[in-house]
Amino acid sequence: MKPLVRQEVARERALDKLMPVAQKFSDAAATMGLDAAAAQEKLQVQQSPMFTRGTFVPGIGQFNEAIGAAFGLPVQAVSAPVRTSDGVFVLRVDKRVQADSAAWLKQVAQQRQVRMQQLQQQRVQMFLQDVRLSAKVDDNRKQIQASMQRGES
Repeated sequence: MKPLVRQEVARERALDKLMPVAQKFSDAAATMGLDAAAAQEKLQVQQSPMFTRGTFVPGIGQFNEAIGAAFGLPVQAVSAPVRTSDGVFVLRVDKRVQADSAAWLKQVAQQRQVRMQQLQQQRVQMFLQDVRLSAKVDDNRKQIQASMQRGES
């Protein structure tokens, strides 16, 4: 356990050391642009594919502070450094597609029906599992076969 704790502490300290550097980079990116600041620092800007709040984003992860910051950031604005458990990110949202609430309202009944069917199937499976676990079954096949053989002879 000790090596794991040491590794975690070392990672946390490394992230702590990155925060002032990331803040300096973020300030420069806010004034001169992300691409220019990255070129000046000899860093590479990585562009992620379009994503939703719940999807895994390569290079960033899933359900972390950076994903939340991306959805709170105005388009084309450069973020302050965002620290996650895996790294420190400076973000810029290039494009945002708003959810189509009309399309969602059209399919909400179907979505509800599918979810209800899933829940019903889950409850039936749970019931059957409980019945199987609580059932006491006596195997009387040998006695039945023996009585049938006596009756035949």
